[in-house]
Amino acid sequence: MSTAPEQRVATSRLITQYGSVARSLGWQMNTLVDNAKLKKFVQCGLVPRYKAELFPSLDRTPVKDLNGKTVQLPDYLTSHGSPSLAIVVSNRSVTQKIVETWYPVAEKNNLPLFEVVVVSDLLYRLLGFIFRSTVRSSTPKERRHLVLHAYPSKLSQDEEQLLGTANYLLVNAVLLDKNKNIRWRSNGMADEEDKQSLAEAVAKLQSEK
Repeated sequence: MSTAPEQRVATSRLITQYGSVARSLGWQMNTLVDNAKLKKFVQCGLVPRYKAELFPSLDRTPVKDLNGKTVQLPDYLTSHGSPSLAIVVSNRSVTQKIVETWYPVAEKNNLPLFEVVVVSDLLYRLLGFIFRSTVRSSTPKERRHLVLHAYPSKLSQDEEQLLGTANYLLVNAVLLDKNKNIRWRSNGMADEEDKQSLAEAVAKLQSEK
């Protein structure tokens, strides 16, 4: 019968093996996938307040950061200031290189940048602590409270469409105002069009009363 230390070692090995495979797969996907194929949608301009939709709460499941703290969506996404930028993905390991193209864009616009991993999958719900541990090990300490994981049993069609999680290869960027409404969006790698469009949207949001 396995002892507690042996179980911890076995779990650590499993995490390490998964991380190695995930990083390898992520590298392959990021080198083989053409950005143009991932660029399915670009929001042109700021969404008017009366048309904007609230970021889903996903309250059917605990949402945790990489420190294991449970947070409440969408409130947490504006807890570090607004407007804020949230990057929503279904598979962080595969898409991380694409996610990282948004880091300098957020920094240039002085935006808090959150990563929200949303996976509706039984395996992730059962082994979520392993996946979080893998991501945690490769995430700088100063960003761990900004990377959130949610594993709902099922997303509604509206939630899936709003978050853009139907395609697990897509990286979805959404800009939130102080009311947690989605006012701008794009997906894929951050390109020059995104940079200009986002900067304009941020300027307009900051001028709103």
